[in-house]
This record gives sequence, structure tokens and C-alpha cells, in this order.
Amino acid sequence: MTVTARVSGAPDASVALVTEGGCMGRAKTDASGDGELTWTSFGGQARFARVEVRRRARSQSMVSLSNPVWLQSL
Repeated sequence: MTVTARVSGAPDASVALVTEGGCMGRAKTDASGDGELTWTSFGGQARFARVEVRRRARSQSMVSLSNPVWLQSL
């Protein structure tokens, strides 16, 4: 299963994909605010995934936090 998060409108931010196992990947948005992060799960590696977008400042402030997306193989 592949999970892709596309972010826009959040310049110079950090995008993280988080599961119950912790952070599975990070990416940075560009100066225009666009970014993309893709993660592939193998064999039921995660039950859910969520995305965090934070400003990359001294104190990382939350820009966006998604609800968990529950992953289920069909």
C-alpha cells in the first residue's frame, strides 16, 4: 500500500508521515509552499497514517494535522 501526502500553501514547512510506529518519512515544502511525501507500507506494517505539517522555525509550530487514515488491505 502506498500513501502520498501533497501539501500546498505552506512555504518552508516540514511534512511528516506518522504511523503507530513513529515517523515514517519527512519532506520539506519549497518557498512557494508545495511539497510531496510518499511512503510504501509492506505486509500490514501500519494500521493508520496521519500527516503533520509544521513551520521550520526555532519552535516548530503546527500548521496542519490530519486525522488518522485507517489502512486496510482489500
